[in-house]
Amino acid sequence: METKRFIGNDTTRLFARIRRELGPDAVILSTRSLHRDGAPPLVEIIAAPAAEPAEPLPLHLQQAVLEGALRRVETAPGITVADLEELAAAEPRPPVREPRFRPADPGPLPSPEEAILQAFLALGWDEAPARTVLEAAPAARTPAAALERWLLASPAAYPPEGQAAIVTIQGPEGSGRTTALLKMALDCADAGRAAILIAADSARAGAHDAIRACADALGLPAHDAYAPGDLVRAASRAPRGACLFVDTPAGPWAPPPIPGVAHFPYLAIPAHWHPAAARAALQELPLARFAGAIITAADLAPSLAAALQILSESALGLAFLSDGRDIAAGITVADPAAIAASLFPAPRLAATA
Repeated sequence: METKRFIGNDTTRLFARIRRELGPDAVILSTRSLHRDGAPPLVEIIAAPAAEPAEPLPLHLQQAVLEGALRRVETAPGITVADLEELAAAEPRPPVREPRFRPADPGPLPSPEEAILQAFLALGWDEAPARTVLEAAPAARTPAAALERWLLASPAAYPPEGQAAIVTIQGPEGSGRTTALLKMALDCADAGRAAILIAADSARAGAHDAIRACADALGLPAHDAYAPGDLVRAASRAPRGACLFVDTPAGPWAPPPIPGVAHFPYLAIPAHWHPAAARAALQELPLARFAGAIITAADLAPSLAAALQILSESALGLAFLSDGRDIAAGITVADPAAIAASLFPAPRLAATA
């Protein structure tokens, strides 16, 4: 970069010369005040023409900065006229500039897939189920989009219209399976399909009475099944295409073979349980036989992250959510977009006046 020295006692004239000789985009490299005995100090400015398209500080602002700096050093001991003559005769040298602070190189930015993986790990997920989600959504660019596409890619199976079916929700004791079953039966009846409640849990005291009481409150027919033959008779007497919602004991359960009646079991994943406890309890169930999964007690959990990780590990589709103890409220539809947004909310933009 070619530099040029300008010396004078009037900064306004000096900046006019710089603008005229080096152009309006000239760069001021250094300035200093040259004191003289018995005379006003002189000003030395070393400038250079603009060497790149970057926008330097305008000359009028540089002039203001310079004049302010000179006012602060006017009373300081300076350079004599003899020194000034030597400087004027010497070739101008560019000033030594201190290197600016540069932050450490953060390295290459993570790929979208790696960023999504890290977002799931931040939720407490293990790497294996997180990669299961990524495999189902290879084109996703955000963790919310990946979760939504994974939920859409793994739908649950439901009893087809016109075919009689036995529906059960299985899981450990206290997982909310009975409440979810009643909600599902009510939703089926509201959709115009025949729904029948079957009380088959003889392991809990009062379970049969509770099912009959709920059936009366919901306006649904109910039957007791103390033995496999009772369930067979109830299914044979049911209307065509009816769904028999069977309240079963905790743990795995399978109905007796009934011609023309398919079994649709659903897994209850309690969202309010500790993930390790829920995972251990669900290991006793034959996951490959289930038609889908239901996240229960969704309103009691601060987040669905742990339940969704268990869902990913089970390789099942999400049928619906069950929240609250109000059976009359029915099920909560598992909206993939809403679930994804609850775990990965979009950043809010700052409001402008």
